[in-house]
Amino acid sequence: AWGRFQSIFLHSMGLAPSTIGMLTSVGFILKSIGYVSWGVAMDWFDGSRYVLMASIIASSVALELYRRAVGSGVLLLMLITKGIRSLANAQYCLLDALTMRAVQSSDVDEDY
Repeated sequence: AWGRFQSIFLHSMGLAPSTIGMLTSVGFILKSIGYVSWGVAMDWFDGSRYVLMASIIASSVALELYRRAVGSGVLLLMLITKGIRSLANAQYCLLDALTMRAVQSSDVDEDY
């Protein structure tokens, strides 16, 4: 839900729309790198649930760091922590990988 309300939160903290756009853009760019990196980690560790848990923990810690950086008002600190948060946030692709693994390993012979 954070992504949907991030702009409203940042605007309420007094950030300009151009700054919000810059933070969002940095997030999208680095998230695309993070998805690939976490996907490689998932393949490397043979679809381990621990990779998903590591991503969730890293993302939660990074979100708190980002929240504190926004409170400080220092743009460079906000950009760095937003980048870390975006790199750490890969739950969707990891959940998809775990789901596909479960579907492939199931013995169900039903057509969908």
